[in-house]
Amino acid sequence: MNPYRPQVFFWFYSAKVLANLGAFAFIPFLPLYLTGREAGILQVGIFFSALAAARLAFGLIGGWLADTVGHLRGLALGSAFGVGAFVFLLLAPTWHWVYGGMVLIYAASALTTPTQSAFIGGYAQKNRGKAFGLMNTIHTAAQMGGPALGGWLVEGYGFKLLFLVTGVLYSIAAVIRFVLSRRVAPPEPDDPAPKPGLAASLRAMRTLIAGGGLLAWMLLADGLGDITFSLTETYQPIFLEAAGVPVFRIGLIGTLAYAATLVSHSIAGWLVDRYGEKLPVTLSFALTGVSILVFVSSSSFIGFALGWALMGLMWGLGTTAYDSLISKAVPAKNRGLAYGLFSTAHGFFSLPVPLLGGWLYLWGPAAPFVAAAGASILGAVLVVRKFPVGNVEEGEVGVEELVRV
Repeated sequence: MNPYRPQVFFWFYSAKVLANLGAFAFIPFLPLYLTGREAGILQVGIFFSALAAARLAFGLIGGWLADTVGHLRGLALGSAFGVGAFVFLLLAPTWHWVYGGMVLIYAASALTTPTQSAFIGGYAQKNRGKAFGLMNTIHTAAQMGGPALGGWLVEGYGFKLLFLVTGVLYSIAAVIRFVLSRRVAPPEPDDPAPKPGLAASLRAMRTLIAGGGLLAWMLLADGLGDITFSLTETYQPIFLEAAGVPVFRIGLIGTLAYAATLVSHSIAGWLVDRYGEKLPVTLSFALTGVSILVFVSSSSFIGFALGWALMGLMWGLGTTAYDSLISKAVPAKNRGLAYGLFSTAHGFFSLPVPLLGGWLYLWGPAAPFVAAAGASILGAVLVVRKFPVGNVEEGEVGVEELVRV
């Protein structure tokens, strides 16, 4: 079966919806699960810093596999890790054991995230901004129901039922991806040359980064964004619970943020195709900093929801523009590795951040959020100074240009 026929995309996105709904019904509440099982604030920070180490370990391997075994097969393999993760979470006797399940979640994400982006990058030869906007729109639409569903299940029935329901949803997605990987023929490669080994691919990406050009600046800016979201997402539910917000309303705040992100994806796709990637990325960083300050200075549910929704709106602008720019800037044969590289960079930059956030939280609950706002505004300054102006055409930024921008 042709990998780019409409029915393939229907099942591809159906699996994505189910997997995202399952994952994002429990991930926002993981800090509350840990504190509810007697983990302290610093222990929460250590837990999430250790998870960043796992993401660092898995990220590049997942991207390389996307380029080597095929995008749909990479999705199926990643989904198998995800199913194992939910089994682990259900059986974990203490909060310490949850780490094993989350490591499997990151192993799954390391395969599924770059393979999905590389698959779309190979399909959308033109108007990539709109194509990635559509992918991220569907991605966020599935995420949108997750926090509200998770908050309702936790508040009414507890975490065990939450893990059971989300595990079933993810398992259905895994079955769909497995069937696709067996029935859909891989596409004709853009480059008929043999696929490079992992070591050769890593050397090629190292050359691009070491040159200090666009890809290096993109990684640094993305790292500042990851620091921002690592600080805020780790401590947001704990901050809200301490402010007296019920668990279900914490979920509603997350749902509102994803709804705002959903709106922004289509706007971002139009901005990218018309004005280039720099404008939406700059807006994303700058206004994310503002939104965090609005959130942390609030004292009511409406204020919290408004600040977090604005943050979601800006997140959508940045992710769509970044996906588009990577797909243009990196040769087709290394796209999966490049998306894996950015996933790995998240782990590298955020490795100590949750633990640092725990220390800041003990000093003052608002402190991690103020630090996150500063990192985001610094990211905006970096983008303004170092990113190219206008719409970058595919092939316009090749290896030589990447190391000279």
